Amino acid sequence: MRHTDDEFDEVRSELAQRRRQLASQPVIEQAKGMLMLLHDLDDEGAFALLREVSQLSNTKLHEVAAIVLSAGSDSLPGPGRDASTAAVLGTLESLTRPDGVEPG
Repeated sequence: MRHTDDEFDEVRSELAQRRRQLASQPVIEQAKGMLMLLHDLDDEGAFALLREVSQLSNTKLHEVAAIVLSAGSDSLPGPGRDASTAAVLGTLESLTRPDGVEPG
């Protein structure tokens, strides 16, 4: 059986996607841990919160996780921070404030 160039391209593309997923996994796990600690969430609740913030702010999940980690370490720039960072943090704040309802 002979494989076509299109089949090889498809496999290469899938492999690249899997590598990106593996590279972002530690960041997501660390962000989940931070949210679990700060908001008394379990593993599923923390992931649900990350996912919801990602969807509501139209930001990729691994980017949300990186922003959460940066915010927790106070390494975010101040007033000049970019729009996606502001959207993520604003969404996260609105979902976790005491008078709001947290997912999970």
